[in-house]
Amino acid sequence: MTVTTATRPARQAPRPPAPARARFPARPARPDWPATGQDRQAVLACLTAPPFARENPDSRSARRRGLRLLLDWLEDQPGTTWQQRWLAPRR
Repeated sequence: MTVTTATRPARQAPRPPAPARARFPARPARPDWPATGQDRQAVLACLTAPPFARENPDSRSARRRGLRLLLDWLEDQPGTTWQQRWLAPRR
């Protein structure tokens, strides 16, 4: 009896994947977005409400005080939005 075996064509080694950066390029950085153009009262209202608010009244008070200090400092920086003002000292 004669046995014949089928031969498979040789498999090529898989090509290494392209670097992730080439496959998924970074999005261009935006200078700001709508939330950064809100006025001070809107920012305070947003950041002192859930999910940012804490149950502990002392913690809420300290966070509110810190937020006011941060916004005071940001208002002294050049720029028209909170994001521009945040980035201004680094330029």
